[in-house]
Amino acid sequence: MKVFRKKKREIIIDGHAFSWIVNETATHVKVRCYSLKSTYIEVIFNWGIATWAINFYQPSVVSTMIQYAIKLGWKYQLKNQIIVVPANESEQWAKDAGIIIDCN
Repeated sequence: MKVFRKKKREIIIDGHAFSWIVNETATHVKVRCYSLKSTYIEVIFNWGIATWAINFYQPSVVSTMIQYAIKLGWKYQLKNQIIVVPANESEQWAKDAGIIIDCN
């Protein structure tokens, strides 16, 4: 049995520190980006085209996700500001953010 450990990574965007965790399960990939302990965005992806097209461990991808959430109105400096993008909306959200390009 192989045990995968979630590793916390950190990034600085516009002078503010963020951390992110990628949690890979059998059915989903969850990416959580924190600015405070109780303030985060969570984007849930189904395994499929989007997860093969995105490297969730690259700082540039996470930076783009965070900047897009801020553009949409995420108040990352306030407590308890949570945005959750469910799996059925995540692929379109990623396309709108510019993380993946529609190949159709």
